[in-house]
Amino acid sequence: DMRLVFVGNVQDGNMIINGEFNCGLSPWFLDNYVNAQSTALIVPDLWLTDDSSGVVVEIENQGDEFWAIQLMQPFQIQEGHTYEVTFTAQADAPKEIHIDISKNYDDYAPLHSFTLTVDQADIYGPFSFTAAADDDNLMFKFVLGGNTIPIEIDAVNVIDQQWTEVESAEQHDKSFALSQNYPNPFNPTTTIRYTLDKPGLANLSIYNIMGQKIKSFNRIETSGQHTFAWDGTMSSGADAPSGVYIYRLDTEHGSL
Repeated sequence: DMRLVFVGNVQDGNMIINGEFNCGLSPWFLDNYVNAQSTALIVPDLWLTDDSSGVVVEIENQGDEFWAIQLMQPFQIQEGHTYEVTFTAQADAPKEIHIDISKNYDDYAPLHSFTLTVDQADIYGPFSFTAAADDDNLMFKFVLGGNTIPIEIDAVNVIDQQWTEVESAEQHDKSFALSQNYPNPFNPTTTIRYTLDKPGLANLSIYNIMGQKIKSFNRIETSGQHTFAWDGTMSSGADAPSGVYIYRLDTEHGSL
C-alpha cells in the first residue's frame, strides 16, 4: 500500500528514470560489444525538446553485429499491462536502430523489439507492447550498432497504460495513515503527510522503481499528523534522477 512520487518533469506512469538526461547519464549506461567503440555525451544545450539537455552517442566503430552498441537502463514490467514507448531523436543521416525490452539474464533475448529509422528531429513512436508476465529483471535498450551515424536522444518515455491513482489514505481503517505527497510531480521539494493515532517509531523510506532504497528516516513521533519534506536528494546527497519513486511508511502497528 505504498505511495508514488514523481521527480522532475515526469508523465504519469512513466517507467523510465532520467529520460530527459537532466541528471547526467545514470541510470543509463552505454555498452560496447564485439569490437564496437562508442561514447555517450550529455549535452546541456542540445535543445531537441523544450528541456534543453539530451544525450549524443558518437560511434567510432560500429562493431561486428547490429547489437554491438546499446544504450540502456534497468526496467520492469507487469503481466497484462500495456506500455507505450516514445522518444525524441535526430541523426545526421537516416539511421536504423532497434528498441528492445530484453531479459537481463539467461540468453538476454528481447521480449519485445521495434525497428525504426531515425532521421530529422522528431518524436518517434508511440510503439506499444503488452507484458505476458511479471519481470523485474529487464533492460530497456536503444540498440545503435550496424552503422557509424551519430544519434541524439531525449525525452524517453515508456508509459504504463494501466496506471491508476493509489487509493486515498482515508479509505484505510487503521491506526495510522499515509497521504499522497504534494505537489506531485515536484521540483524541487514535496511534502509527505502521515497520521499516527498512537505515538511510536515511524520509518519513512523512498525507493526507486527497481526497489532500491534511496533515502529513509526514523523518528519517534507523537500521535497526530506529521510531515516530511523531501528535496529530491538521495542518502548520498546527490539529486535523484527524474522518474517515478515509491515511498513507504513503517510503524510499530503495520506498514503503508
